[in-house]
Amino acid sequence: MAQDPTKRTSRPLNLNVPALRIMLAILISGICLFNLFITYRGLDQPEAMDQAQIARNVAQGRGFTSQFLRPIDVVTADKRHGRKADFNLGAMTDSNNAPLNVYALAAALKMTGYDRFEEVRMQEDGSPIYGADRVVSAVSTVFFILSLVLSYILTRRLFDDVVACTTVVLMGLSERLLAYAVSGLPQPLMMCCFLGAMLCLHSAIAAEVNGRSRAVLLYLAGSFVCTALLCLSGWMGLWVAFGLLVFCGFYFRPLGRMAIFGAVVLVAILYFPLNSLTASAGGITQKFFTALYGCFGQQDASDIMRTTDLGNTPFNNAVFFLRLLGYSFVGLDSLYVSLGSIFVTPFFFLAMFNRYRSKSTQGIKWAAFAAWLTSCVGMALFGATSAISGSQLMVLFTPLFTAFGLALMFNFLGRMDLGESYRAIRGLAIFFVVLISSGMYLFKLPNNLHKANINGAPMYPPYYPPALNLALEKITYADRAVLTDQPWTVAWYADRPAVWLPKLLREWRDDLEPALKRGGLETQGVLITPTSHSMLPGGLRGISSQYGDFMPLVSEGKLLQYAPNHNLLFADLFNKSLVDGAGDDNIASLASSTGRFDGRNYLMGADIMYYTTCTSLIDLAGRTIKLKVPDKSGTYPECIVAVAENPERSPENDHVLQVKMARTLNGYSNLPKDVAERGGMPCAVSYEKTGKATAELILSRCAEDGSREVLGEFHLVYTSPFGGRYVGITKDTKDMSAAPVRFEGSFELTRRPAECVHVGGK
Repeated sequence: MAQDPTKRTSRPLNLNVPALRIMLAILISGICLFNLFITYRGLDQPEAMDQAQIARNVAQGRGFTSQFLRPIDVVTADKRHGRKADFNLGAMTDSNNAPLNVYALAAALKMTGYDRFEEVRMQEDGSPIYGADRVVSAVSTVFFILSLVLSYILTRRLFDDVVACTTVVLMGLSERLLAYAVSGLPQPLMMCCFLGAMLCLHSAIAAEVNGRSRAVLLYLAGSFVCTALLCLSGWMGLWVAFGLLVFCGFYFRPLGRMAIFGAVVLVAILYFPLNSLTASAGGITQKFFTALYGCFGQQDASDIMRTTDLGNTPFNNAVFFLRLLGYSFVGLDSLYVSLGSIFVTPFFFLAMFNRYRSKSTQGIKWAAFAAWLTSCVGMALFGATSAISGSQLMVLFTPLFTAFGLALMFNFLGRMDLGESYRAIRGLAIFFVVLISSGMYLFKLPNNLHKANINGAPMYPPYYPPALNLALEKITYADRAVLTDQPWTVAWYADRPAVWLPKLLREWRDDLEPALKRGGLETQGVLITPTSHSMLPGGLRGISSQYGDFMPLVSEGKLLQYAPNHNLLFADLFNKSLVDGAGDDNIASLASSTGRFDGRNYLMGADIMYYTTCTSLIDLAGRTIKLKVPDKSGTYPECIVAVAENPERSPENDHVLQVKMARTLNGYSNLPKDVAERGGMPCAVSYEKTGKATAELILSRCAEDGSREVLGEFHLVYTSPFGGRYVGITKDTKDMSAAPVRFEGSFELTRRPAECVHVGGK
């Protein structure tokens, strides 16, 4: 049996070990706090926002319910409960997220007061980073620090203080792991549970070596309890559990007994949470087959969630094998990055050929490999290929892979018979490993500091919290649904029911919207964001592939950005169905100048547009509005802005907004000559400086005799911390702007006196 050189050649450190531990704790904690408070830019993971909005519902006492509504879940719930009088989609139990991390977030939101949505709204002049985002990230940061503590304890048991301390430093300086620490994803909690399971398993193996059978059962029970908690933190953890069951079945004698024992423990803990959470979506069996369709079908898992009929997805075809092979190669190609871009993690696979003198270390090596192997299979079948994702499992193995890789490197150095120079060369090797592994974090640090200015810069594109928390929430109803390509942000930042945009208009018209109505949710508008028109590869081809019949609507904002001087309604070009006899099966019937949602609201210029039955200024009648738009302005004449009429109102009640500049800024007076020819009057133009402009708006109503009745007055204040684009307002009776209004930030609303008319909102 080969000796373990790390045990033979490691010598005591000159530095006092407790002092070294304290220094490491201060260093790593300082880096984590630096990322959380200095370079932090908000949440950027859909899974994190999804879990955060469920956690807020839990903290508010509304149970494990979600405002992020997936079409397949809505239709499934409607088929099971839609005919019941108490069927309410607004209180539908979420069946897609594991509960443990959600409850941890709920506790944090409750303690900090961020469960009270209306009381902790964003401020118009404040940071564009939503305060609750930082609370969510703080939870994952705490779990990340706890995982470092557990990593130190485990690796110290496996090897020594040198390997343990170096492992913690490498993890604390890994750009990928630090990104997980502030992501709000459950991976830091899952890592804690996994390390806890491996600690108990290490003790069980040691007890097996010493012949203590009762202790083996006790420690294995603790290991499988931690594994069950891992699964309750993220359902993908079931693949890790399967690998540990396989290991226990072959390692402990008699063969298979401990695997059966572990399976019983897991089923006893997991069955009831799984059954209760999936009841609204058809139960565990239905959820399992839905996942299988995402695996074996031609579509990705997200596409399955957006369909209303699994029969539209071919099952068990050759595409599955090609995709499985492709995902496997992609996963292996990005393995180094997924493991934290730590230099020594690939050495783990070389360490598999090394036989360690300690049976506990030898057993943990094979347990980690078995769990990693089954996790690779699970990720190839069901997981995402991105390095940062709620379904990413590779990060869980970073501590063990790092420790075994370091031990192997020290093993090689020990076999070189370096004598007294061993410690110096080992220290030099540690220095270069740390430098190489932290290179990505250090390289990105200046750019992250640049982006994190005084007010911070959110993760835009595609996420801009003020546009939803300050804008969309004010012009929408709390008991009506928004159809959108970014439902997780609408549910989290605007606290509104949000339905994921399907591919087929037919599915929306025939299945999804009727199910929503039976569940008590009317559809109030369509929100389009950069998620669909700017973040997909392949241009229009990519948009068409992902959004099908909704492609014209999704593309409209991008076309407006390319041609800002043209008042183009792209959906108007699709006013006929491609299928004879399909009736209103065309996108123009839903959102166009003559469609159901004929008003366009520019929440952040053409980047984030909300289509509804009337424009936002009508809904904001009788309120004080503060808007962030570009900054340079000049003196402009009085202009009338006619806003799209709500079809539910009679023609004589057409609303008109009169805009009059009350105060202007210096720096711009040369207006384009063709402005009047286009029928528009610009209200602000900006290029570089920060400034403000104030406008006095009078809401009036056209009477049958042509006279106008003044309904109320309110003020509009334009501000912007950024340089911006051209901003204009037109006299067009169906749209607010010939050039898209570029709302660079957000707006804040306060009610006016009771005599002022208010339509929409709460």
